[in-house]
Amino acid sequence: MIEKVIEGIFNLKKIPAKFIAVLCAVSAVLLFAPEFFITKLNLAKFNNEYGSYIGIIFLISSGFTLIAVVTAIYNQIRGYFLKKRIKKMVEESLQSLTFHEQAVLREFFIEGKDVIELPFHDPVVVSLLNKHLVFQVSNSGLVKYGDAFFSCRITDYARKRMNYETISLPRNNDKTSTEWVLNNRPTWAKRQQRHDDIMNMW
Repeated sequence: MIEKVIEGIFNLKKIPAKFIAVLCAVSAVLLFAPEFFITKLNLAKFNNEYGSYIGIIFLISSGFTLIAVVTAIYNQIRGYFLKKRIKKMVEESLQSLTFHEQAVLREFFIEGKDVIELPFHDPVVVSLLNKHLVFQVSNSGLVKYGDAFFSCRITDYARKRMNYETISLPRNNDKTSTEWVLNNRPTWAKRQQRHDDIMNMW
């Protein structure tokens, strides 16, 4: 039984990190707790019979636990600086959007939705994804117009720092401004609008 426990410790994929931490804590108690405490728990006989195994379990589990703690701390620090870098990238990207990138981002405002379908292989959409300005919210999509469309939304950090000027969206709702916005929509959006208009005729 003890042999199987030791063998199992080496297979981290099958044993949760929490269980390894528990093994570390239990084996530490068995090794370092006062004798009267071990006797109180009726574990003295067990400790005498399997003491060498318990020591091995403690060394292995404590090593894994230490690695897990160090890794978690490293990931937290790395995540903090990664978020800072991404935020800086978002702020810089919003100040240097291309005309076509602005057109795609305007679609969220034209449709009045937080989530819209975007062509996943469109170079402009790929650019916005790489700049962390939009992100995919669904793993399932539809194939139309020769591309796969997936549900996407603007990242919260980018949305909070976006204004009318950022995406060249006119503040006025007059006819000239409205026509300019509609005429400068992405090709796939115009195609979708024509399709919707035709369907609404029936």
